[in-house]
Amino acid sequence: MQQRNDQVLYSASDIVAFLGCKHRTQLDLRKLSGWDETPTPADDAMALVQAYGDRHEQAYLQTLKHRGLQIVEIDKQAPLEEQIEATRQAMRDGAQVIFQAALLQSPFLGYADFLFKVDGSSKLGHHHYEVADTKLAKSNRAKFMVQLCFYADLLEQEQGVLPRHLHVVLGKLDEADKRKRGLAPQAENTAQLLTGEYIHHFRQIKADFLAFMANPPPTEALPNPACGQCGWRDHCQKQWELQDHVCLVANIRRDQIDKLAKSGFTTMKGLAAYSGEVKGIGVLDKLKIQAQLQSQPLDTNGQRRIHHLAPSQPVAGINKPKGFALLPEPDAGDLYFDMEGFPHETGGLEYLFGVGYAQPPSAPDQGATLKFKPFWAHNRQEEKVAFEAFMDFVEAHLLQHPKAHIYHYAAYEKTAIQKLSSVHDTRTEFRDRLLREGRLVDLYRVVGSGLALAVPSYSIKKVEAYYRGARAGAVANAGESIVMYEAFRKTTDASEQQRLLADIESYNKDDVESTWQLHQWLESLRPAGIPYFSPAAQEPTEQPKTEAKIEREAAEAKAREALALWLAGQPAELQGQAQKVAELLSHLLGFYWRCALPGIWRQYQRQASDESELLDDMECLALLTSTGQVTEDALSKRYFFRVPDQETKLATGSDVTCLSDGMSVANFVYDPDRQEVSFTRKANREAPPQTITVCAAARYNDAPKLAAIHAYIERLSLGQEAGGPLLRLLSQLRPHLTGRASGQTILSESPTPEAVLDAVRQLDGSHLVIQGPPGTGKTTTAAHVIAALIAEGKNVAITANSHAAINHLLAAAYQRTQAAHTPVHAVVVKADDALPPGIKVIKSDDLNPAQHRLAGGTAWLFCRPAQTQEWDYLFIDEASQLSLADALSAGSCARNIVLLGDQMQLPQPTEGTHPSDSGLSVLDYLMQGHATVPAEQGIFLGTTHRMHPDVCKPISEGVYEGRLVSAPACAAQGLVLNATADPALKPQGVVYVPVPHAHRSQSAPEEAQRIKQLFDSLLDQQWTDRTGTTHPITPHDILVVAPYNAQVRELRRALGKQARVGTVDKFQGQEAAVAIVPMTTSDADNLPRNLDFLFSKNRLNVAVSRAKCLALVVASPGLRGMDCGTVEEMGLLSFYARLVNPDDHALSKNNAQHDFV
Repeated sequence: MQQRNDQVLYSASDIVAFLGCKHRTQLDLRKLSGWDETPTPADDAMALVQAYGDRHEQAYLQTLKHRGLQIVEIDKQAPLEEQIEATRQAMRDGAQVIFQAALLQSPFLGYADFLFKVDGSSKLGHHHYEVADTKLAKSNRAKFMVQLCFYADLLEQEQGVLPRHLHVVLGKLDEADKRKRGLAPQAENTAQLLTGEYIHHFRQIKADFLAFMANPPPTEALPNPACGQCGWRDHCQKQWELQDHVCLVANIRRDQIDKLAKSGFTTMKGLAAYSGEVKGIGVLDKLKIQAQLQSQPLDTNGQRRIHHLAPSQPVAGINKPKGFALLPEPDAGDLYFDMEGFPHETGGLEYLFGVGYAQPPSAPDQGATLKFKPFWAHNRQEEKVAFEAFMDFVEAHLLQHPKAHIYHYAAYEKTAIQKLSSVHDTRTEFRDRLLREGRLVDLYRVVGSGLALAVPSYSIKKVEAYYRGARAGAVANAGESIVMYEAFRKTTDASEQQRLLADIESYNKDDVESTWQLHQWLESLRPAGIPYFSPAAQEPTEQPKTEAKIEREAAEAKAREALALWLAGQPAELQGQAQKVAELLSHLLGFYWRCALPGIWRQYQRQASDESELLDDMECLALLTSTGQVTEDALSKRYFFRVPDQETKLATGSDVTCLSDGMSVANFVYDPDRQEVSFTRKANREAPPQTITVCAAARYNDAPKLAAIHAYIERLSLGQEAGGPLLRLLSQLRPHLTGRASGQTILSESPTPEAVLDAVRQLDGSHLVIQGPPGTGKTTTAAHVIAALIAEGKNVAITANSHAAINHLLAAAYQRTQAAHTPVHAVVVKADDALPPGIKVIKSDDLNPAQHRLAGGTAWLFCRPAQTQEWDYLFIDEASQLSLADALSAGSCARNIVLLGDQMQLPQPTEGTHPSDSGLSVLDYLMQGHATVPAEQGIFLGTTHRMHPDVCKPISEGVYEGRLVSAPACAAQGLVLNATADPALKPQGVVYVPVPHAHRSQSAPEEAQRIKQLFDSLLDQQWTDRTGTTHPITPHDILVVAPYNAQVRELRRALGKQARVGTVDKFQGQEAAVAIVPMTTSDADNLPRNLDFLFSKNRLNVAVSRAKCLALVVASPGLRGMDCGTVEEMGLLSFYARLVNPDDHALSKNNAQHDFV
């Protein structure tokens, strides 16, 4: 920010700084007002990166000059008024490129790197401008988008039209990176994004910033992630130390600081001396001990004080190892491991794997030394090679040292091993062995649960004060290593590159050596009598392979050989496409196993977790106590347990296991209202303990579906699938319809059911996508098509991810056949109450495609060999929720495949990390990121018969690229409000209802109380339907769609059993006059999961689009204008901002596509 005459002007950097820390903005204002404090300058590493950034900008300018473009360069040394006028004149003159454009719309001043001329009407005439910024990074970031939106907002005010696109010219890519991104060798690394996807979030931030500046409120400095790059970081640190601020207590959280402040404790010494309790802080004793140590770090001998935390005590009779009990017996071959990662590469790049092991002393008077071995990687392919080399090294080392373990500090290394093995689909067997045998030992957990230390944080650099001297390397911390590595990626000077990598390697070696020394120090402190840790069942190092494992490996090897044979036989012009299909199929062979791994890993982790920690595990019910009630029948006993207050995903019918004794349970029943669970065990099995924890079972058996994938690969290699729909689908080719040229528009925007039927009839060994947004009649259209196909003598199979979806479509299609008097034997494997009479329930083995011409079942039914190529059509309903692997296993049954669904509604419920596209749903795989199906690739049902236009508009613009419209009759819908109606209620539209609250995560009583007021008021109102008929509003006319199960329970308590309350999973496909959408979480600090869950565009789309007339978004103001880390997260926040700011008309009418020069 800067003072010019009597006005303060703000820059894009000021907005970014405000997002990171409002106290920083307050200090910037003080500095502008004459405060004599000097900010800390950028360090050498950051200055180096900034210098490289300037070079990158100049290099791009030269590239544009070499293209012969007309470029106007604005002189940055000229007076500001002249820069602004020169920019405006260049825009009026229609310059192709304007470099260093100065844009002023008081109180905002921006300097855009480049403005590019594009066609389209504006105040300038028949052209206008789009903005581009140069950035060193190889991938885009959220803060870049905030800056670009800042310039786009200024541009709109200058030219009268919002730029359609934002452009980021990123750092140079090597050939491997370009291949990975699908770029041509000569292509630039430029990100082009739609302004309308991000501008709403920016405008919310801008409004918050202006409100703050108009009346700056008191702010308090508290540590946050933005501190590292803030010029006031040293000033704030001094203030905290002068104040003895409680924020300096190691490992204290923001919510704990706030709760302590409410109880009158703001200093470390005050906390250290306190002897009472503070509501909501269960670890207060540990925080007090920490405060005492930091307040008086040295003992009477001048040594740093150490407090041994009490050994773990059984919780309700259950004992889990903690502290020193987590340390296994030392071994001469123990390994010490540390990694360096670069988070600014898309998906993150693990670029250095450092491992060390002790070597015996070379002489009697010398100590042991550490042998260090680095594994480097500078792109994704090298990452795989380095990871494999590291894992192979460890495996060979364990053969020589069968009792050795791998020690690391904090969870990063273990998590990275799990991720990399899945992403690269490599070394998975050895990874599982490391986890199963407990070979990875996290010393952070040992320190954190065994000791309290007189240090300001428990980073290994701070803990080192106890066992080694100060470091002297060029790299001081992980943040600096990231900056150094970015500098290495940008420089072209070979000697400079060598120097930077040498400094980073030295830093990594230091970390490895420190981990070794920490282990030795901990062993010297081990209290007597504490046993060494040992996993429950450690397998021998060279375990014999089971028969099943040998068969699986042989089958995979055979399948890969078949794929290689097929690939070798493809024409040269199809090799690229065939290579992608072969790689995908190879990855799909491991899909089901990868899906099961997270559950298996969680079981390992739970075995070592405290029962108190498991109370917060959503897949557990912890510390259940026996009621003493046991019922018995001839074969089993049912045991009953009380449930302490906790949140869980478990429900009646869940597949669970008893963590406390490792034994399975059956017929699980959970009654949250009575806070009671029960389950059965065989009568001859041992009774469960009196106190237990149950959790989701980690069982899997997808052998039939996997066998179908193997069978498909075999048929493919034999040339038997060349004309089938699956190969076209896997190749992401456009549908093949008889009599239509490839690339031709299949149908108009809002086709009739008859037109859709004609298109489906024309399928010729191909697939077809029918995308049905909310209320567009997808099921009605599909039922019409299926019934007509049955009448023409075809047989039709219906599959989906759930039996409920299958049965819903099957019932609709069957009823159509009956209305048309078409005879058909309709069958299903699993019945429910929705099935009409006449549909027969059969066993899977009894399915006969010649007799049963209409059948419904999951992929388990249609993947069977007897069904291969026996069906004319396979309809996949809710295709956005069906994995590509399941679609492949079931798809072999049909000659044509119709995919029904909407990738912008609920996604597939899949776990695991999967390489390339193998983890996508079948619909997401085909859509390749498109929010709506392109007209040449499928059919878009573009008219909703549910939503009023004012509800439809933000959904259409924010989710469906403006292609979704309301049927004319929907405009008649609306609430009829009386004089006593709650002020938040409106006749129609999307309305934001703010409810201030703090420290709420998955349950917000304040929102439940406000929703009770809205609910009660609604019951006194009326609503008009699309026919013009007015009805009284009843509980059935109101849906309450919450994000978390805990809030669902809170709302049910508030609203009673009459209310329709649930999560989006329960209400997809349903509708009501009014939808109430509570957000529950207070702010970013209290998000219980990633930001992308709460603000999921898919989830909010489903929730809001349930409404015929009115959608009420009930939320804490703390959710507006949040900071975020990725471009994708900014897009989600922008959609939310669009919903809660319906008057923000950010999209211009200019929808033309432009080429970026």
